[in-house]
Amino acid sequence: MNFKTTIFLIALLIIAGVTVYFVHQQPAQTTETAATTTKNLLSVSADDVAKISVTPADGQPLVLEHTGANWTITAPIQAKADTFTAGDLAREICALQSHAQVGTDVATGVDHPNYRVELTDKSGKTNTLNFGAKSEVGDNLYVRVNDQSQVDVVSADVQSYLDKQVNDYRDLSLITTTADTIQRVTIQTPTRKIDLSKNGGKWEMISPERWSTEPSATDDLLSTLTSLRAGSFVDHPLASSMYQFNKPQLVITYWNTAAGNPTTQPTQNTITFGGYDSVLKQNVFVQANGSIAKVPASTMDSLNKSPLDLRDKTLVDIDLEKVDQIELRRNLPAATQPTNRAASNVDLVIVRAAIPQATSKPSSQPAASQPSITWTFATDKAAKVNADNANDVLTSLHPLKVEKYVEKLPAPLPPDRFHLVITSAGKNYDFDFYATPANDGNATGSFNGTYFEVPNTFIDHLKLDFGWQNK
Repeated sequence: MNFKTTIFLIALLIIAGVTVYFVHQQPAQTTETAATTTKNLLSVSADDVAKISVTPADGQPLVLEHTGANWTITAPIQAKADTFTAGDLAREICALQSHAQVGTDVATGVDHPNYRVELTDKSGKTNTLNFGAKSEVGDNLYVRVNDQSQVDVVSADVQSYLDKQVNDYRDLSLITTTADTIQRVTIQTPTRKIDLSKNGGKWEMISPERWSTEPSATDDLLSTLTSLRAGSFVDHPLASSMYQFNKPQLVITYWNTAAGNPTTQPTQNTITFGGYDSVLKQNVFVQANGSIAKVPASTMDSLNKSPLDLRDKTLVDIDLEKVDQIELRRNLPAATQPTNRAASNVDLVIVRAAIPQATSKPSSQPAASQPSITWTFATDKAAKVNADNANDVLTSLHPLKVEKYVEKLPAPLPPDRFHLVITSAGKNYDFDFYATPANDGNATGSFNGTYFEVPNTFIDHLKLDFGWQNK
């Protein structure tokens, strides 16, 4: 046999070997990738799902039921489900697409599935999906739909939904009402009780004092209350005393009407904050709507308001146009900080005088201007008053909003003292203010037995030059 013949025979042998290889590989290729086009696994839309049951290989079923816009957990517990999370599960399963199908010669694990999902639509038809192992190549899962002979290959993204625990699907909201339906709230601790009531769309405190409430404070309270969410639930609670609900730190009771129907009889609801879950005091047990949960202790602190926290921060609102007299006693002792300052004492009384209105003009002439308002010193009519500065003080009292209310004045009192009396329509408004020479931080004050803090900028108004010679 010559060299060319040998080369020819070797080439024929190679061709034959390649042919045999592809022939033998063809059946396996057919069973593993018979379907190469993408198709929907189910013909059910998420909106038509009535029930989903997810059973892991080593656990009990998680059952979610869909009614209207709401989802409910019916097993292994009875609880309201989070609408978005449950809806995402339904959408994920209904949107599953098969990328390929494999035959029985591939180890898919669907005969002993990791998860068995039963999806029932509103007509009562149930589809069963057995989710097996992950494919060796690509991020895919094997799944058998109903009793089909072939197994589909789908994206493994669905695994994150199947792996969720019951509490992952549970609605963490402890209150289902909205702030606008709440008509009354009580805040009770072992030492005090506050009663708030909504009257004509406005909130007021009716106990322990009858005050108007600060709108932003009541809004914050209601927002915190209606957004109360569990950090985790206690699914198998012990005796109530184990969570110290018999000796609560805080009890919030609220009455709400049906949404969209404020004329209905309000329904009473109670939220009880018991003891801390550990010595770290980071979380506290709470009981609401028949559930026991843990919430951050900071949430309880946000709801534990005092009467002064809720009081309307508008202390007074004095109309400049009705003021008849300003009396100010100002005592500023000598100081070296922040700069050297000599002692200064001012004691003045400014009264208001109206210039008589000019004679009326004929109707054909421009209308006369309104009478001008001037200020004079009560004991020195010749001295000139700086009207702009006097009006500046009055403007700051229309209204006077405090930064916060306090239980008592600081001790010792700051050295700068201001006694201000405003007479308006025959009524006296008597204030005392105290500030530091540096005028740093808030100034403190008192009015009608109420103690408060005001911005230091308010004190700047009382330090103005009113045209009186300092004594």
